[in-house]
Amino acid sequence: MNYINTKGVATWNIAQKLIVGGTGLLSKRPTRYSGAKWPCYYEKASGIKIKSIDGIWFKDFSEFSIGCNLLGYAPRSHSKIVSHYRNSSPLSSLCSRYEPELASKLNKFLDRKLSWKFCRGGGEALSVAVRFARTFSKNKKILVCGYHGFHDWYLASNLNSNNSLDGIFLEGLSIKGIPEEYKDTTSAIKDLSKEALLNSIDKFNPGIIVFESARYEKLGDDFCHILKTFQENGGILISDEVTSGFRFKNKLACYQIEIDPEIIVLGKSLGTGYAISAVGIHNKFHMKAQDCFLSSTHWTEEIGFKAGIKTIDEFTNWNKFFEKLSKNADYLKDSIESTFLEEDLNFTINNISTMIKFSASYGDLKNNEFLAILNYRMLKRKYLISSTIYPTIKHSIREINLFKKNLKKCITSIKLDYKNNFEDLKLELARLGKLEQGFARTQKL
Repeated sequence: MNYINTKGVATWNIAQKLIVGGTGLLSKRPTRYSGAKWPCYYEKASGIKIKSIDGIWFKDFSEFSIGCNLLGYAPRSHSKIVSHYRNSSPLSSLCSRYEPELASKLNKFLDRKLSWKFCRGGGEALSVAVRFARTFSKNKKILVCGYHGFHDWYLASNLNSNNSLDGIFLEGLSIKGIPEEYKDTTSAIKDLSKEALLNSIDKFNPGIIVFESARYEKLGDDFCHILKTFQENGGILISDEVTSGFRFKNKLACYQIEIDPEIIVLGKSLGTGYAISAVGIHNKFHMKAQDCFLSSTHWTEEIGFKAGIKTIDEFTNWNKFFEKLSKNADYLKDSIESTFLEEDLNFTINNISTMIKFSASYGDLKNNEFLAILNYRMLKRKYLISSTIYPTIKHSIREINLFKKNLKKCITSIKLDYKNNFEDLKLELARLGKLEQGFARTQKL
């Protein structure tokens, strides 16, 4: 079947009129990939494959559910979760027994004594974590060192400077709807250097620091030393493990860099495609935490708890699991890097193979232009690709070899057209339509 995208485009153009932002997650907008050629919507997902609503199966070497499915799509371990509820509601007037069971399993797996609050999305879990931290700390001011979602406490950083969050992850994050009164309650550092961190601690005087131990690179030793000193002096540390959790040998990125924070936030990979996030706090704060009013009906729905339990059960032999994950991830990263080198591209690629991030360009084609064309040509070969890739245990060596073969052919074809058919290449790019990088209004395809 030839590559087509008719239902996807039509559905997106309807959605962008009915849904604010077109969809609930910025990272799923088609304009961030290959515009009008991106499949947009799916019908089914299994292993590393996704079936679009046009009936075409693609192999997913893109953001893979934005990092949520370490076990691949629809793993056997989770297959009976939904079928159980054919004759039973996942929500009732009584509590779910799986809530304390998940908390107990997390403590055993992480070898910690933590008190837990379970939520659904990562952004709301971080907001809960901040509420806890402000309860524990007399100094309520927060310094952020990473990307932590959409809530007021975080975006308030841009009240101090309209672009203070630009250097962290996403550019152009709007402060529309954020009360001016929140100014100076949160501040952000523009680069993760020890100088920037020391300067911000000295000038802003935070009581709480929220950080990502690793997004695409681990925090440096000097940076970590300053965080530990801040903690020793009474500061509260919150480690955002929403994306990085379960992608390191020591299970969490913060443990990999030898920091044991007062609060950890888990998300994405915990549910293996089901909605569950978790906030874990040091048990010494258990009584103080109970003074916080934090309550939501769907935080008690039990499908998420069962999914989290099934995921942790798959981690029982952690060393064996991580060996398989890191083997696949290392091979995929090396395959991308070697292909780019062989094809003489201008490129960068990060060091953490379980969270791959790269940029690439050729000649006068800028990074976003080159990647959009590459993305489209890979689509025609039934592959989804993006500049961020979250490998899974289902990305086998065999599948990676096939991916590399197709990647090389697509890059070679782009270079050949660049040399012989440059105007046609520019026309191909134009047909993709509007392309985004930072935050912007929704675009029609």
